[in-house]
Amino acid sequence: MGYLLSTYTTIWVLWLLPERLATSLLIFFVFGYVRYQQTQKLSWLFWASFYLAWLTALKPYFALLYLVIGLGFIWQTSLGLAGSYTKNNADSACTADTPYTLGVA
Repeated sequence: MGYLLSTYTTIWVLWLLPERLATSLLIFFVFGYVRYQQTQKLSWLFWASFYLAWLTALKPYFALLYLVIGLGFIWQTSLGLAGSYTKNNADSACTADTPYTLGVA
C-alpha cells in the first residue's frame, strides 16, 4: 500500500518511460541509417527518418542529429563517396524526411 501512495516512485516511473522508448528508437534509427549507407535503398532512409522524428519528439536535443546527418550527406556528395547517389535520390530523401520533420516541429 505504501508503494501506491509514494510520490517518489511515481515521479521516477514517469521519468523513465520516455527514456526506454527513446533508447529503442535511437537503436532503430542507427540500424536503419547504417543499412541505408550499406544498400543505398531509400526505404531504409525512410524508416531511419521515421524513427529519428519520433526520437526528436520525445527528446528534442536529438534534433542535433539532423545537423550531423545533413552534413554527412553534403560531405559524401561533395567528395563523390556516395556510390549511386544522384540528385534524384537526394530529392527523394529530402521528400521522405520532410513530413516527419514538419510533424515534429
